[in-house]
Parts: sequence; structure tokens; C-alpha cells
Amino acid sequence: MAESVAAGTNTAIRAFATFLPNASNAPSLTSHMATWGNLPSVAPSLARTGVGTYTLAWPPTVNDEIGSGPGFTSPHTLNFLAAWANAASSAAFWHPQVVLTAANIATIYLYGISAGTPTILDPTPSGGLPQFTVFVV
Repeated sequence: MAESVAAGTNTAIRAFATFLPNASNAPSLTSHMATWGNLPSVAPSLARTGVGTYTLAWPPTVNDEIGSGPGFTSPHTLNFLAAWANAASSAAFWHPQVVLTAANIATIYLYGISAGTPTILDPTPSGGLPQFTVFVV
């Protein structure tokens, strides 16, 4: 049974981060949590890298509460396996697509509707800024 529980943790959410995008100012990280903590020192860095494109970069290595000893190592090197996101608090249609572009970096593409076609866009304050939450495993 213990082996099954341990193996199941491979598919557990490791971290999440919620942010508000902004085309004219720096985007803002509104919350984050990870299995290794939620201190500012382990918060992901958030950047707008292009139109409707943002990156969340977690530290490449983290310490957790598992001590080092037989069978345990600390610090741990991050290596995310999958990611997804959702949009919230928006009256408009938004679809975030997440691609893991490095072991610890998620790139988020924000798709909105422009002239009836899904297009990578930045939300505008006049349209109400949605929050996006990214989850990584």
C-alpha cells in the first residue's frame, strides 16, 4: 500500500500560481502555493514575453521539509511533467494554453476572440481583466 501511495504522488499537483495579465504594465502574481512552500523565496517569477504570452519560472531547485538522509535528498531539482490553466472572473471568453518550455518554466498563451477567430491576445482593462491560474505536476 505504501508503494501505491508513493507512486501516486508522481501525479499530484506540485504547484499553482494565479496571475493578472497586463499588456501595458507588469503582470501581477496574485497567489501561489507549492508542495515546497509559499514563501516569497520560492514564488515563481512572472513575465510578459510577448502579446498574450507569459512565463512562470519556479526556482530550478527547492528545499522541502523532507530532511536529507538515507533515501532522501535535499535540495530537490524541479522537473515538471505536465501543466494546465484556467481563466476566472471574466465576462469574455479566454482560453489559456500552457506549454512546459523547461523543467521549471511554464509558458502561457492567452487565446481570446478577435473578429470571431481565436487569437493570442492580451486582455484589456476595459474588457475586465481575468485571472489565470496555472497548475503544474
